[in-house]
Amino acid sequence: MSAPIDLDPHQFSRCVDLSGAAYPHNVRIGAEQGTRYEVDHAEIASYGVELIGNWHHDDTDTEFYAGYDRARAIQIVFRGTTTLRDWKSNLRHSLVPWNAGIDRSIDLRAGRVHGGHYACCRAVAPLIQNILSAYADDMTVRVDGHSLGGSEATIVAIAIACRYPDRNVILSTIGAPRSGDAQMVAFAASLPNLVIRRYYHALLDTVVLLPPWLQGYRHLPGMPIWAIGGHLVSSYEESRDNLMRALNTP
Repeated sequence: MSAPIDLDPHQFSRCVDLSGAAYPHNVRIGAEQGTRYEVDHAEIASYGVELIGNWHHDDTDTEFYAGYDRARAIQIVFRGTTTLRDWKSNLRHSLVPWNAGIDRSIDLRAGRVHGGHYACCRAVAPLIQNILSAYADDMTVRVDGHSLGGSEATIVAIAIACRYPDRNVILSTIGAPRSGDAQMVAFAASLPNLVIRRYYHALLDTVVLLPPWLQGYRHLPGMPIWAIGGHLVSSYEESRDNLMRALNTP
């Protein structure tokens, strides 16, 4: 397996581990679905993150956890598809205009986003707002996620970067589907305080091909993992292990 020059194995490992920490082991390997939301405390602690709390929105099944990073950052991680209601959100893939949580004057510049995933983000927006308000305005905000969680993380990270221009926002996703149209991608790229790290398996992760390009969807800039890997968290964990092994090989 090879990797592009701009792929930092440590940053990739962090995203894989923190995104995976939202899933029990059986879900990571695809042996079970719909399990109760859990957070692996030991796994996030290994990255200096102390759990603030984890949330489940009953109406949309949106699940995320937040933690305090000792490097003076707020860590927010969205969980991917595990329930039938999640699949329903995925299938509501009409592109809809949005205002990025600021005001309607930026609607045209911000483009359009995935309707189902945007509804999930709107449902938990007050919770995210409360978390951000509880910490200093100069703290970096890290937003991660896998699969559906990666799409939700994308929408939320762009909204945070817009609403809080003085905060540095780092978006990291693995196996995320497309979240919006070309205008949304251009709008995200125009935000000086937003760093984008989108990781995906260039081979066999079919979720990153959705929703269809012909429907108007586009991806944020990405870093391909040139491995024969699938979509499950366990597949990305295998790629992480291979990258770290190669890094440590003399």
